[in-house]
Amino acid sequence: MAKDEPGTEQIDRTSTASQLASIVRARILSGTLAPGTPIREVALAESLGVSRNTVREGVRLLLGEGLLEHRQHKGIAVATVDAKDIQEIYAARRLMELKAIRTGKKEALVEGIPLLDAAIAQMEEGTESHDLNAIRDADASFHRAIVGLLGNERLTTFESTLLGELRLGLALLDRSDAEYQTNWMNEHRRIATAISNGDRAEAARLLSTHLDVGESRLRDAV
Repeated sequence: MAKDEPGTEQIDRTSTASQLASIVRARILSGTLAPGTPIREVALAESLGVSRNTVREGVRLLLGEGLLEHRQHKGIAVATVDAKDIQEIYAARRLMELKAIRTGKKEALVEGIPLLDAAIAQMEEGTESHDLNAIRDADASFHRAIVGLLGNERLTTFESTLLGELRLGLALLDRSDAEYQTNWMNEHRRIATAISNGDRAEAARLLSTHLDVGESRLRDAV
């Protein structure tokens, strides 16, 4: 990344690679670093005031999350997503999220429902202020909470990785339309209501439709 690219964050020389990864991750997920943007080790080290070793460690973390990728003869760059990637991501999400709704334990629902409500509240705030990043963050929190109904931390972590990769595609969608944002928020609210009411079949039906539409829009976009 060139030194004159957007972003003025600074971290001191004692900062860890995870802190550097957090900064780069935020730039990627906000769209500041677009898919395909080269990540230049020296420039990044200089702009953040850290060693090249720290940059390498941070880059390894983001490679593991799927947000960066190796490009033959071109080095490291922000990952891109294609139609096949989206198909695979949504297939994995369906396996986890629909299973969570259909088989999630009742005790997990007690903890999960407030998380769903909190995500919807955050989404509502983002919708009112037309803050797309807040809306996307809330969406990720909502779907992580659904997978959390399985009570399996590894699956919840895997869901976070999938959603991170998906954000690369979401940056291609124009979701600035107020009506679209409101409708999208209401889809999540209906799913949460069905879960709260114990109507697992209706919740699964609503979620399945929600995922189908989301996949279709993203595949069209890429």
